[in-house]
Amino acid sequence: MTKILILTNIGGPDDIDCYTKKEMKLLSGIISSLGYKVSILDMKNKKVQGTITKIEKLKPDLVFNLCEEIYGSSEAEPLMPQLFELLNIDYIGCNSATLHLTCDKTRVKEILSFHNIPTVKFQVFDLFKNKKIELRKGLRFPLFLKPSYGGGSVGIDEDSIVFTKKELDRKIKSVSKKMKKPVLVEEFLPGREFTAVVIGNEIRDKKPIVFPIMEIKFDKSFNSKNRFCFYDTKWSDRLCDKVVKKNPEISKELRKKIEKLALDAYTALDCNDFARVDIRLDKKSNPFVMDINSNPGLMASEMKTAAKFRGITFEKLIKMIIDSAIERCRLRKEM
Repeated sequence: MTKILILTNIGGPDDIDCYTKKEMKLLSGIISSLGYKVSILDMKNKKVQGTITKIEKLKPDLVFNLCEEIYGSSEAEPLMPQLFELLNIDYIGCNSATLHLTCDKTRVKEILSFHNIPTVKFQVFDLFKNKKIELRKGLRFPLFLKPSYGGGSVGIDEDSIVFTKKELDRKIKSVSKKMKKPVLVEEFLPGREFTAVVIGNEIRDKKPIVFPIMEIKFDKSFNSKNRFCFYDTKWSDRLCDKVVKKNPEISKELRKKIEKLALDAYTALDCNDFARVDIRLDKKSNPFVMDINSNPGLMASEMKTAAKFRGITFEKLIKMIIDSAIERCRLRKEM
């Protein structure tokens, strides 16, 4: 029987980079029902040396990499697939290079631009190298600010949109001081927001599958001067229920454009097995890639909603991810 090890971080509901025990019990039950022998290894606050020993003892055929932090740092997430690669262990999820890249929002935009994939105009301010804040010609207000490296909307709040140079200067200094990172500034798009789950790999005559796109909608009671997702809309009990995912009413032409952008971005960043692509429209309804979430939260509402919109069960979605990883690993060994 094929052995699958789920490597994860287990915590409480308030731990943003962790899964709960209930979620892991559900996932392990799904994978067991598919005919695999399943074990779970919790990496939360664990030393890497001990983890290596346990992995070698368990001898898994495949690791389901759901580890999003090491020693409490989400920026260390790419280190786990590097470890699997060194130990020559097959795993489910994006490779270490892709995880590094998708954490670096500036590099993502540069890669998208290289591949002629629409992304909004941007500029990076690193106050640790240059204290001067001089806006590049062509960048127009309103502008949207976020840390240039990281994920989970950390460092993004309700005031991340600025409308004047004075607000821009203040916000750049604030984010830089708080996050200790360069600040990515990009033009804010006022249009509708979408997200698309992509599953699979580009192997021979196969292509990854773009699941039906979801529109990010805000409840009428959502009281914010600008409707966009920030840290509290994802992680605060007070606000996260006010953000819902809907099956969008859009033209076939726009749907095809968004699906193509999601697939192109997934391929350009060399994602494996599963990822999620965020897309937003400008005032003329032209779609732009905003972010790529490699190894997104598997038990998050977006994954379950994506399965529902495609007309399949969540169990089937999990099977598709596992099957795609097994095929990818098998073909790589045959090369």
